[in-house]
Amino acid sequence: PKDAMIEAGRARLRPILMTAVSTIVGILPIAIGFGAGAESRRPLGVAAEGGMITSTFLTLFVIPVVYVLFSRRKKKSLPLQSNGEVGIAVNVPGEPSVKKEKTPSRWRNSLCLLIAGAFLLSGCSLRPVYDRPSVKMPAQWKAPQDSDFWKIAQPQDHLPKGSWWTIFNNQDLNRLEDLAVANNQNLKSAIAGVMQARATARVVSSVRYPSVGVDPSVQRRWESEGGNFLSEGETTDTFSLPLDLSYESDFWDFWGRVRSLSEAGWAAASAEQAAFQTVLLTLNADVAYYYFQLGAVDQELFILEETIGLRRDAVDLVSRRVEAGIGKELDLNRAKTELAQAQTTRVDAQRRRAELENALAVLCGQAASDFSVDPVALDDFVPTVPVSVPSSLLERRPDVARAERL
Repeated sequence: PKDAMIEAGRARLRPILMTAVSTIVGILPIAIGFGAGAESRRPLGVAAEGGMITSTFLTLFVIPVVYVLFSRRKKKSLPLQSNGEVGIAVNVPGEPSVKKEKTPSRWRNSLCLLIAGAFLLSGCSLRPVYDRPSVKMPAQWKAPQDSDFWKIAQPQDHLPKGSWWTIFNNQDLNRLEDLAVANNQNLKSAIAGVMQARATARVVSSVRYPSVGVDPSVQRRWESEGGNFLSEGETTDTFSLPLDLSYESDFWDFWGRVRSLSEAGWAAASAEQAAFQTVLLTLNADVAYYYFQLGAVDQELFILEETIGLRRDAVDLVSRRVEAGIGKELDLNRAKTELAQAQTTRVDAQRRRAELENALAVLCGQAASDFSVDPVALDDFVPTVPVSVPSSLLERRPDVARAERL
Protein backbone atom coordinates (compact mmCIF):
# COMPACT_ATOMS: atom_id res chain seq x y z
CA PRO A 1 0.00 0.00 0.00
CA LYS A 2 2.83 2.38 0.76
CA ASP A 3 4.45 1.90 -2.65
CA ALA A 4 1.08 2.29 -4.35
CA MET A 5 0.48 5.59 -2.56
CA ILE A 6 3.91 6.87 -3.61
CA GLU A 7 3.32 5.92 -7.23
CA ALA A 8 -0.13 7.53 -7.19
CA GLY A 9 1.34 10.71 -5.74
CA ARG A 10 4.03 10.86 -8.42
CA ALA A 11 1.45 10.26 -11.13
CA ARG A 12 -0.78 13.11 -9.90
CA LEU A 13 1.99 15.60 -9.10
CA ARG A 14 2.57 16.71 -12.69
CA PRO A 15 -1.14 17.24 -13.60
CA ILE A 16 -1.74 19.21 -10.40
CA LEU A 17 1.27 21.43 -11.01
CA MET A 18 0.37 22.00 -14.66
CA THR A 19 -3.23 22.88 -13.79
CA ALA A 20 -2.14 25.25 -11.02
CA VAL A 21 0.51 26.96 -13.17
CA SER A 22 -1.85 27.41 -16.11
CA THR A 23 -4.52 28.88 -13.84
CA ILE A 24 -2.06 31.26 -12.18
CA VAL A 25 -0.66 32.41 -15.53
CA GLY A 26 -4.18 32.90 -16.88
CA ILE A 27 -5.24 35.09 -13.95
CA LEU A 28 -1.96 37.05 -13.88
CA PRO A 29 -3.06 39.69 -16.48
CA ILE A 30 -6.03 40.56 -14.28
CA ALA A 31 -3.81 40.96 -11.20
CA ILE A 32 -1.26 43.25 -12.90
CA GLY A 33 -3.44 44.80 -15.57
CA PHE A 34 -3.72 48.53 -16.27
CA GLY A 35 -6.18 50.71 -18.09
CA ALA A 36 -9.84 51.51 -17.65
CA GLY A 37 -11.47 49.46 -14.89
CA ALA A 38 -8.17 47.86 -13.83
CA GLU A 39 -8.42 49.31 -10.32
CA SER A 40 -11.62 47.35 -9.64
CA ARG A 41 -10.40 44.11 -11.26
CA ARG A 42 -6.91 44.09 -9.78
CA PRO A 43 -7.98 43.13 -6.20
CA LEU A 44 -9.99 40.20 -7.58
CA GLY A 45 -6.99 38.99 -9.55
CA VAL A 46 -4.67 39.28 -6.56
CA ALA A 47 -7.14 37.37 -4.37
CA ALA A 48 -7.51 34.63 -6.98
CA GLU A 49 -3.72 34.36 -7.44
CA GLY A 50 -3.13 34.15 -3.70
CA GLY A 51 -5.88 31.58 -3.21
CA MET A 52 -4.59 29.38 -6.01
CA ILE A 53 -1.00 29.49 -4.76
CA THR A 54 -2.07 28.80 -1.18
CA SER A 55 -4.34 25.88 -2.12
CA THR A 56 -1.64 24.32 -4.31
CA PHE A 57 0.93 24.63 -1.53
CA LEU A 58 -1.44 23.06 1.00
CA THR A 59 -2.37 20.22 -1.38
CA LEU A 60 1.19 19.27 -2.36
CA PHE A 61 3.14 19.89 0.82
CA VAL A 62 1.17 20.60 3.99
CA ILE A 63 -1.55 17.93 3.78
CA PRO A 64 0.88 15.05 2.95
CA VAL A 65 3.16 16.05 5.82
CA VAL A 66 0.26 16.19 8.27
CA TYR A 67 -1.01 12.83 7.02
CA VAL A 68 2.41 11.21 7.48
CA LEU A 69 2.77 12.63 11.01
CA PHE A 70 -0.62 11.36 12.12
CA SER A 71 0.02 7.98 10.48
CA ARG A 72 3.28 7.59 12.37
CA ARG A 73 1.65 8.54 15.67
CA LYS A 74 -1.14 6.04 15.05
CA LYS A 75 1.39 3.37 14.09
CA LYS A 76 3.29 3.91 17.34
CA SER A 77 0.12 3.56 19.39
CA LEU A 78 -0.73 0.09 17.92
CA PRO A 79 0.70 -3.12 19.57
CA LEU A 80 3.52 -4.99 17.88
CA GLN A 81 3.38 -8.66 16.81
CA SER A 82 6.13 -11.13 17.53
CA ASN A 83 7.74 -10.46 14.14
CA GLY A 84 7.93 -6.73 14.84
CA GLU A 85 5.05 -5.75 12.55
CA VAL A 86 2.09 -3.75 13.64
CA GLY A 87 -0.96 -5.92 14.23
CA ILE A 88 -4.27 -6.10 16.00
CA ALA A 89 -4.76 -8.54 18.85
CA VAL A 90 -7.49 -11.14 18.17
CA ASN A 91 -8.77 -14.10 20.10
CA VAL A 92 -8.00 -17.47 18.43
CA PRO A 93 -10.29 -20.34 19.41
CA GLY A 94 -8.55 -22.88 21.60
CA GLU A 95 -5.74 -20.48 22.60
CA PRO A 96 -5.68 -18.24 25.64
CA SER A 97 -6.25 -14.60 24.84
CA VAL A 98 -3.37 -12.29 25.50
CA LYS A 99 -4.26 -8.95 27.01
CA LYS A 100 -2.31 -6.17 25.36
CA GLU A 101 -1.48 -3.07 27.37
CA LYS A 102 -2.54 0.17 25.81
CA THR A 103 0.20 2.56 24.84
CA PRO A 104 -0.43 6.03 26.30
CA SER A 105 -1.13 8.70 23.72
CA ARG A 106 1.31 11.53 24.30
CA TRP A 107 -0.20 13.89 21.80
CA ARG A 108 -3.55 13.76 23.55
CA ASN A 109 -1.92 14.72 26.84
CA SER A 110 -0.05 17.51 25.12
CA LEU A 111 -3.26 18.74 23.54
CA CYS A 112 -5.03 18.80 26.91
CA LEU A 113 -2.15 20.70 28.49
CA LEU A 114 -2.15 23.16 25.60
CA ILE A 115 -5.87 23.86 25.96
CA ALA A 116 -5.56 24.27 29.73
CA GLY A 117 -2.62 26.64 29.28
CA ALA A 118 -4.60 28.72 26.78
CA PHE A 119 -7.42 29.14 29.30
CA LEU A 120 -4.94 30.18 32.00
CA LEU A 121 -3.08 32.59 29.74
CA SER A 122 -6.31 34.37 28.82
CA GLY A 123 -6.50 35.68 32.38
CA CYS A 124 -2.89 36.82 32.61
CA SER A 125 -1.96 40.47 32.86
CA LEU A 126 0.32 41.78 30.12
CA ARG A 127 0.57 45.28 31.59
CA PRO A 128 4.21 46.35 31.86
CA VAL A 129 5.28 47.97 35.08
CA TYR A 130 6.00 51.63 34.37
CA ASP A 131 9.21 53.02 35.77
CA ARG A 132 10.18 56.61 35.22
CA PRO A 133 13.21 56.59 32.90
CA SER A 134 16.38 57.64 34.61
CA VAL A 135 18.22 60.65 33.22
CA LYS A 136 21.94 61.03 33.59
CA MET A 137 22.36 64.12 35.74
CA PRO A 138 25.52 66.22 35.55
CA ALA A 139 27.71 66.56 38.59
CA GLN A 140 27.12 70.31 38.83
CA TRP A 141 25.30 73.07 36.99
CA LYS A 142 26.40 76.45 35.74
CA ALA A 143 24.66 77.99 38.74
CA PRO A 144 26.23 78.25 42.21
CA GLN A 145 26.40 74.92 44.00
CA ASP A 146 24.44 76.22 46.98
CA SER A 147 21.60 77.30 44.70
CA ASP A 148 18.20 75.64 45.14
CA PHE A 149 16.94 76.63 41.70
CA TRP A 150 17.17 73.10 40.25
CA LYS A 151 14.70 70.32 40.91
CA ILE A 152 13.18 67.33 39.09
CA ALA A 153 10.03 68.33 37.25
CA GLN A 154 6.67 66.79 38.18
CA PRO A 155 3.47 67.16 36.11
CA GLN A 156 1.27 69.89 37.59
CA ASP A 157 -1.44 69.99 34.98
CA HIS A 158 -4.13 69.68 37.65
CA LEU A 159 -3.49 73.25 38.79
CA PRO A 160 -6.07 75.75 37.50
CA LYS A 161 -4.85 77.75 34.52
CA GLY A 162 -7.23 80.64 35.06
CA SER A 163 -8.42 83.23 32.55
CA TRP A 164 -4.97 84.55 31.79
CA TRP A 165 -6.19 86.76 28.92
CA THR A 166 -8.00 89.04 31.37
CA ILE A 167 -4.69 90.76 32.21
CA PHE A 168 -5.10 92.71 28.96
CA ASN A 169 -8.27 94.38 30.34
CA ASN A 170 -10.00 94.20 26.97
CA GLN A 171 -13.70 93.40 26.89
CA ASP A 172 -13.70 92.43 23.22
CA LEU A 173 -10.96 89.85 23.80
CA ASN A 174 -12.81 88.45 26.81
CA ARG A 175 -15.98 88.16 24.74
CA LEU A 176 -14.15 86.34 21.93
CA GLU A 177 -12.53 83.90 24.37
CA ASP A 178 -15.89 83.04 25.95
CA LEU A 179 -17.45 82.67 22.51
CA ALA A 180 -14.69 80.31 21.37
CA VAL A 181 -14.93 78.12 24.48
CA ALA A 182 -18.69 77.83 24.02
CA ASN A 183 -18.82 77.14 20.27
CA ASN A 184 -15.49 75.74 19.04
CA GLN A 185 -16.00 72.37 17.34
CA ASN A 186 -12.54 70.99 18.12
CA LEU A 187 -13.09 71.69 21.81
CA LYS A 188 -16.46 69.94 21.71
CA SER A 189 -14.81 66.94 20.07
CA ALA A 190 -12.15 66.86 22.80
CA ILE A 191 -14.86 67.00 25.48
CA ALA A 192 -16.65 64.09 23.81
CA GLY A 193 -13.36 62.16 23.76
CA VAL A 194 -12.93 62.69 27.51
CA MET A 195 -16.48 61.55 28.21
CA GLN A 196 -16.01 58.48 26.02
CA ALA A 197 -12.73 57.55 27.73
CA ARG A 198 -14.27 57.92 31.18
CA ALA A 199 -17.30 55.84 30.18
CA THR A 200 -15.00 53.14 28.82
CA ALA A 201 -12.99 53.15 32.04
CA ARG A 202 -16.18 52.81 34.10
CA VAL A 203 -17.37 49.91 31.94
CA VAL A 204 -14.04 48.11 32.33
CA SER A 205 -13.96 48.75 36.08
CA SER A 206 -17.53 47.52 36.49
CA VAL A 207 -16.31 43.94 35.97
CA ARG A 208 -14.87 44.11 39.50
CA TYR A 209 -18.37 44.53 40.96
CA PRO A 210 -21.32 42.11 40.99
CA SER A 211 -23.50 42.20 37.89
CA VAL A 212 -27.06 40.95 37.58
CA GLY A 213 -28.79 40.27 34.28
CA VAL A 214 -32.47 39.53 33.65
CA ASP A 215 -33.84 38.44 30.27
CA PRO A 216 -37.58 37.75 30.57
CA SER A 217 -39.41 36.26 27.60
CA VAL A 218 -42.90 35.04 26.69
CA GLN A 219 -43.63 32.44 24.01
CA ARG A 220 -47.02 31.23 22.74
CA ARG A 221 -47.17 27.94 20.86
CA TRP A 222 -50.07 26.17 19.15
CA GLU A 223 -49.90 22.43 18.55
CA SER A 224 -52.46 20.57 16.44
CA GLU A 225 -53.60 17.03 17.04
CA GLY A 226 -51.90 14.52 14.78
CA GLY A 227 -49.95 17.21 12.89
CA ASN A 228 -53.02 18.28 10.88
CA PHE A 229 -53.50 22.03 10.66
CA LEU A 230 -57.23 21.60 10.02
CA SER A 231 -57.84 19.75 13.27
CA GLU A 232 -58.22 21.24 16.68
CA GLY A 233 -55.16 21.95 18.75
CA GLU A 234 -53.92 23.30 22.05
CA THR A 235 -52.30 26.65 22.77
CA THR A 236 -49.44 26.69 25.24
CA ASP A 237 -47.92 29.81 26.85
CA THR A 238 -44.35 29.61 28.09
CA PHE A 239 -42.95 32.21 30.47
CA SER A 240 -39.24 32.39 31.32
CA LEU A 241 -37.36 34.68 33.68
CA PRO A 242 -33.65 33.77 33.62
CA LEU A 243 -31.42 35.46 36.18
CA ASP A 244 -27.68 35.82 35.59
CA LEU A 245 -25.38 36.78 38.47
CA SER A 246 -21.62 37.16 38.02
CA TYR A 247 -18.90 38.54 40.25
CA GLU A 248 -15.13 38.71 39.78
CA SER A 249 -13.51 40.31 42.81
CA ASP A 250 -9.92 41.34 43.32
CA PHE A 251 -9.40 38.26 45.47
CA TRP A 252 -10.14 35.92 42.57
CA ASP A 253 -8.27 38.09 40.08
CA PHE A 254 -5.15 36.02 40.62
CA TRP A 255 -3.46 36.99 37.36
CA GLY A 256 -4.33 40.69 37.65
CA ARG A 257 -6.16 40.88 34.33
CA VAL A 258 -9.20 42.84 35.55
CA ARG A 259 -7.11 45.14 37.73
CA SER A 260 -4.75 45.91 34.86
CA LEU A 261 -7.63 46.63 32.47
CA SER A 262 -9.15 49.03 34.99
CA GLU A 263 -5.88 50.86 35.55
CA ALA A 264 -5.27 51.10 31.80
CA GLY A 265 -8.76 52.49 31.25
CA TRP A 266 -8.38 55.24 33.83
CA ALA A 267 -4.89 56.07 32.57
CA ALA A 268 -6.34 56.51 29.08
CA ALA A 269 -9.09 58.71 30.55
CA SER A 270 -6.47 60.88 32.27
CA ALA A 271 -4.56 61.14 29.00
CA GLU A 272 -7.74 62.26 27.20
CA GLN A 273 -8.28 64.86 29.92
CA ALA A 274 -4.77 66.17 29.31
CA ALA A 275 -5.47 66.21 25.56
CA PHE A 276 -8.60 68.27 26.23
CA GLN A 277 -6.54 70.73 28.27
CA THR A 278 -4.10 70.96 25.37
CA VAL A 279 -6.91 71.80 22.95
CA LEU A 280 -8.36 74.37 25.37
CA LEU A 281 -5.01 76.05 25.99
CA THR A 282 -4.23 76.11 22.27
CA LEU A 283 -7.66 77.56 21.50
CA ASN A 284 -7.28 80.39 24.03
CA ALA A 285 -3.79 81.16 22.76
CA ASP A 286 -4.90 81.17 19.11
CA VAL A 287 -7.81 83.53 19.79
CA ALA A 288 -5.52 85.96 21.62
CA TYR A 289 -2.83 85.65 18.93
CA TYR A 290 -5.17 86.36 16.02
CA TYR A 291 -6.83 89.18 17.94
CA PHE A 292 -3.54 90.97 18.51
CA GLN A 293 -2.46 90.27 14.95
CA LEU A 294 -5.70 91.96 13.93
CA GLY A 295 -4.77 94.90 16.12
CA ALA A 296 -1.35 95.13 14.47
CA VAL A 297 -2.99 95.20 11.03
CA ASP A 298 -5.41 97.89 12.24
CA GLN A 299 -2.47 100.01 13.35
CA GLU A 300 -0.87 99.45 9.97
CA LEU A 301 -4.08 100.51 8.22
CA PHE A 302 -4.26 103.64 10.36
CA ILE A 303 -0.72 104.59 9.37
CA LEU A 304 -1.44 103.78 5.71
CA GLU A 305 -4.50 106.04 5.71
CA GLU A 306 -2.38 108.92 6.98
CA THR A 307 0.33 108.07 4.45
CA ILE A 308 -2.17 108.06 1.58
CA GLY A 309 -3.45 111.46 2.72
CA LEU A 310 0.07 112.84 2.72
CA ARG A 311 0.75 111.33 -0.71
CA ARG A 312 -2.39 112.97 -2.13
CA ASP A 313 -1.31 116.31 -0.72
CA ALA A 314 2.10 115.82 -2.30
CA VAL A 315 0.52 115.04 -5.69
CA ASP A 316 -1.62 118.20 -5.48
CA LEU A 317 1.38 120.30 -4.53
CA VAL A 318 3.59 118.97 -7.33
CA SER A 319 0.73 119.36 -9.85
CA ARG A 320 0.40 123.05 -8.96
CA ARG A 321 4.14 123.53 -9.27
CA VAL A 322 4.07 121.92 -12.73
CA GLU A 323 1.13 124.10 -13.79
CA ALA A 324 3.01 127.15 -12.54
CA GLY A 325 6.07 126.16 -14.56
CA ILE A 326 8.39 125.70 -11.60
CA GLY A 327 8.04 121.91 -11.31
CA LYS A 328 8.96 118.93 -13.44
CA GLU A 329 6.85 116.14 -14.85
CA LEU A 330 9.29 113.63 -13.35
CA ASP A 331 8.50 114.86 -9.84
CA LEU A 332 4.76 114.61 -10.55
CA ASN A 333 5.07 111.04 -11.82
CA ARG A 334 7.17 110.10 -8.80
CA ALA A 335 4.52 111.50 -6.44
CA LYS A 336 1.75 109.61 -8.24
CA THR A 337 3.78 106.38 -8.05
CA GLU A 338 4.27 106.77 -4.30
CA LEU A 339 0.53 107.35 -3.89
CA ALA A 340 -0.28 104.21 -5.90
CA GLN A 341 2.20 102.16 -3.85
CA ALA A 342 0.59 103.30 -0.60
CA GLN A 343 -2.87 102.44 -1.92
CA THR A 344 -1.65 98.97 -3.00
CA THR A 345 -0.20 98.36 0.45
CA ARG A 346 -3.52 99.36 2.00
CA VAL A 347 -5.37 96.82 -0.17
CA ASP A 348 -2.97 94.09 0.95
CA ALA A 349 -3.43 95.07 4.61
CA GLN A 350 -7.21 94.96 4.19
CA ARG A 351 -6.91 91.48 2.72
CA ARG A 352 -4.81 90.29 5.66
CA ARG A 353 -7.30 91.78 8.10
CA ALA A 354 -10.15 89.90 6.43
CA GLU A 355 -8.18 86.63 6.67
CA LEU A 356 -7.49 87.17 10.37
CA GLU A 357 -11.13 88.02 10.98
CA ASN A 358 -12.21 84.83 9.20
CA ALA A 359 -9.76 82.81 11.30
CA LEU A 360 -11.29 84.25 14.47
CA ALA A 361 -14.75 83.39 13.14
CA VAL A 362 -13.72 79.75 12.67
CA LEU A 363 -12.21 79.58 16.16
CA CYS A 364 -15.36 81.08 17.67
CA GLY A 365 -17.64 78.74 15.73
CA GLN A 366 -19.36 81.55 13.85
CA ALA A 367 -20.17 82.10 10.19
CA ALA A 368 -17.58 84.36 8.59
CA SER A 369 -20.25 86.34 6.74
CA ASP A 370 -21.94 87.35 10.02
CA PHE A 371 -18.79 87.87 12.08
CA SER A 372 -16.86 91.12 12.49
CA VAL A 373 -14.39 92.61 14.94
CA ASP A 374 -14.14 96.31 15.69
CA PRO A 375 -10.78 98.02 15.10
CA VAL A 376 -8.32 97.16 17.84
CA ALA A 377 -6.18 99.79 19.55
CA LEU A 378 -3.10 98.16 21.03
CA ASP A 379 -1.95 101.17 23.03
CA ASP A 380 -4.78 100.82 25.54
CA PHE A 381 -3.95 97.45 27.10
CA VAL A 382 -0.29 96.50 26.79
CA PRO A 383 0.52 94.46 29.94
CA THR A 384 3.82 94.44 31.73
CA VAL A 385 5.80 91.33 30.79
CA PRO A 386 8.15 90.03 33.52
CA VAL A 387 11.81 89.79 32.69
CA SER A 388 11.90 86.07 33.54
CA VAL A 389 9.32 83.41 34.35
CA PRO A 390 9.86 80.37 36.58
CA SER A 391 10.66 77.11 34.86
CA SER A 392 7.95 75.45 36.94
CA LEU A 393 5.49 76.69 34.33
CA LEU A 394 6.72 73.87 32.11
CA GLU A 395 5.32 71.39 34.63
CA ARG A 396 1.82 72.67 33.86
CA ARG A 397 1.97 71.82 30.17
CA PRO A 398 -0.83 69.31 29.45
CA ASP A 399 1.03 67.63 26.59
CA VAL A 400 3.85 66.68 28.98
CA ALA A 401 1.32 65.25 31.44
CA ARG A 402 -0.41 63.28 28.68
CA ALA A 403 2.88 61.70 27.57
CA GLU A 404 3.65 60.82 31.18
CA ARG A 405 0.32 59.02 31.65
CA LEU A 406 0.50 57.11 28.39
